[in-house]
Amino acid sequence: VFPYVVVPGSYVYVTGSGFGTSATGVTVRFRPTDGAAVDGTVIEATDTRLTVRAPASLPTSGAPLTVVVETEGGTVELADQPVYGVPTSAFGDEFEPGRGMIGRVYELDAG
Repeated sequence: VFPYVVVPGSYVYVTGSGFGTSATGVTVRFRPTDGAAVDGTVIEATDTRLTVRAPASLPTSGAPLTVVVETEGGTVELADQPVYGVPTSAFGDEFEPGRGMIGRVYELDAG
């Protein structure tokens, strides 16, 4: 699952195998530890990757959310790869699939 920090309405990419080539029959849910799961919208599917739009109702408490993928072949819970909902992005909140910036910030010692 990438990225692991998710803003409501942004895109999440799930890689794996056996998804099929149609979004029909594929459900991706975001389930908090305590509370009801919310469904994302699968907007694109290949056999090895799903593009999912996170729902507007995605919990943004910062608590881990388990991603649950349901296909005709079965259900997989990605509990070892949680995502974390946050209310806003530091770089703006206009989202397009496959576009954006991913970065890492490192604190360097002086000098």
